[in-house]
Amino acid sequence: MYDHEVRWYALVPVAMLVAFAHIFAEAGGWYPQADVRPDWFWCLAFIAALRTPPTQAIVAFFTCGLIRDILVGPRLGAAAIAFLLIGYLTLSWRILASQRNYASQCLLAAVTAFLVAMLKHSLDYGGLTYKLIDRVFLLSLGDAVLTLAAYVPMSLILSLDSFRPWKERSGF
Repeated sequence: MYDHEVRWYALVPVAMLVAFAHIFAEAGGWYPQADVRPDWFWCLAFIAALRTPPTQAIVAFFTCGLIRDILVGPRLGAAAIAFLLIGYLTLSWRILASQRNYASQCLLAAVTAFLVAMLKHSLDYGGLTYKLIDRVFLLSLGDAVLTLAAYVPMSLILSLDSFRPWKERSGF
């Protein structure tokens, strides 16, 4: 399972390409009128972290969250903190997902995307979260469903050699 390591020279530019694709999709009106959005960055971090050692996986989660915060926004640090905390939780569940089939990986991606969206929206709303908990829940549920829909094509694209954010581990 840990026979790969993150290619940082591929992960960061791919995350930036994902950010620009997200911005163009937002400006082009490809998303529904609601405030739900697929979290492509979570898919990228999740896919990169499935095969890498825990230390590199945590840094990949934080890197993708930070790039999402810087280029997409709205509040600096919200996604990075959410990616870091839920990424740490994901590390304990990824062993089950990686040993099973692709459907369990998709399920884990959707569940963790829901948790990331809950935490990210809670950090975005700040002190108003307890008043808007039903809105936060519904937005997070919508984000998780769209992230699940985005996970399948994203995992296929990231399995190509030029976009793959991991490489075989060099011999120790």
